[in-house]
Amino acid sequence: MGYTSDGTPMGIQFMGELLSEQKLLSFAYAFEQATHFRMAPDLSFVHEPTVLALIGLGYIFIRRRPVTP
Repeated sequence: MGYTSDGTPMGIQFMGELLSEQKLLSFAYAFEQATHFRMAPDLSFVHEPTVLALIGLGYIFIRRRPVTP
């Protein structure tokens, strides 16, 4: 829902009745749009895998991605 003065994230929960996801998501989206508190996470430490494997119909396709230094 926002951040403290030292940058610690704080959370909020929206709860509702069974199968009320559409209503809950609209509340959460409205809150996000009104407050502009959301910051995208820094994912620069995540590396892409060097091997991509697809499994389908009993076949495995493997493609190696070039590793860049």
